[in-house]
Amino acid sequence: MPRLPRALLLLLAFVLAATGCGGCSGGGGPGGSATARLKRHFGLEKAGTPGEIREGLLRKVPAGTPEQAVIAFLGNSGIGKDGLSSWYPADEQNEIFCRIELDPASFGLVKESYGIGFRLDGNRNLLDIQIHKWSTGL
Repeated sequence: MPRLPRALLLLLAFVLAATGCGGCSGGGGPGGSATARLKRHFGLEKAGTPGEIREGLLRKVPAGTPEQAVIAFLGNSGIGKDGLSSWYPADEQNEIFCRIELDPASFGLVKESYGIGFRLDGNRNLLDIQIHKWSTGL
């Protein structure tokens, strides 16, 4: 079996350490991954897929919840208080939008961010929740 050059071994060790320590989801920084912070903010047990996040959020703020109660939920969840999350009042499309950003201080090759749209009906009550997830990095 041929021996690998030392530089290739060092590169391989770095790649293995990078994916083992922070994973591909950017887990290890002080704020943690966006998924971990999303779970913490909203008290969700499952957040593996956008569908799980939506279902968990709809259990916390069911359809029909008034706009002011949705805003209170976001405030009580700490959204906008950690520097890595924010929310915006309903726009002309009747959507309150929440963002949970990647933590630039965390380690990882690929990091995720979330956008959560709380869609309101004409009476300003929650109609549905839409989850948007995007990744940045390698």
